[in-house]
Amino acid sequence: MSGGTVLCSVVNDGFTPGFVVMERSLRETNPDWDFPIRVIHSSLNPLSEQSIAVIEDHCDNVEFVLADDRMLRPIHTYAREVIKTPERLFPAFSILEAFQWSDADQVIALDSDMIILGSLEPLRHAVRPFNACRARMTIGNEPAGFFNTGVMVLNRSLLQGFHLWDIPTMLGGRKPKRGTGKADQAILNILFRNEFVGYLPQRFNYTKRSLQFDLERSDIQLPATTDEIRDFMAARDTRVFHFVGEKPWNPKIKYSELEHEAAEQIWHDAVYRYGKPSLFALLEQLRRQWQKRLVAAVRQSRAEKPGLVDEAKLNVGMGM
Repeated sequence: MSGGTVLCSVVNDGFTPGFVVMERSLRETNPDWDFPIRVIHSSLNPLSEQSIAVIEDHCDNVEFVLADDRMLRPIHTYAREVIKTPERLFPAFSILEAFQWSDADQVIALDSDMIILGSLEPLRHAVRPFNACRARMTIGNEPAGFFNTGVMVLNRSLLQGFHLWDIPTMLGGRKPKRGTGKADQAILNILFRNEFVGYLPQRFNYTKRSLQFDLERSDIQLPATTDEIRDFMAARDTRVFHFVGEKPWNPKIKYSELEHEAAEQIWHDAVYRYGKPSLFALLEQLRRQWQKRLVAAVRQSRAEKPGLVDEAKLNVGMGM
């Protein structure tokens, strides 16, 4: 294809359920958006035949793009040496592939751990070459001086002049801003300074952590119910709800994540609305794999230090 708007999302086997719900909710709330959506997966961790079959069983106008990680090796080297990025996060850099799609007039990148709640049409009219929502500070939920890469709009003037091989030179030896993470978000916040970014309204990337903060300062008696949360976000005209942190389809590891259960029920309601047998079979398989990883991580933690399990070490053992 050539020209027009292209959607994309980075997906691996563990995020396939999230992608299906994201894509189905997008098509439902934006019925005129028949744009192709490119599923980017990494040659370091390619999608299984099962995941591809599940996506094809549920989703419309999907194209699969296998990122060539040989082109990303210099970026991996930078990430390993400067950012100290864990190897498990390297597939996330595959999103950089989308920045050089010169066959499109516009690329809208969406994380696969989101649910779309309303019209995304304003994204098509974002005017800057690069557009995203501000990240929020962990303490106080104040707008940060950097962006979150969950939703990005890349316009033609950027797509025509961006090449992966230029990135290491552009990065130099610079280190990322504190709080930007250790993967694609860290690198992109180095490449695109504040003055270059077209900042989108928060409604297009509203995180479950921001929701919890806002609920605590609202008139709603906590814990809020799922219906109250739906109404609360509707009143704020929330278009994209982002499940940052632990994902709704995985059993919880961190105790603090339990406070998001009512909000995550929105995702569970959606998966039962959209899901077919192939998706539920995959979810059950992923649940069993997650449980095995958790048992192994707990055993490892106890072997290193008998007694109570260290949550921080458990998170590392689970690859979080």
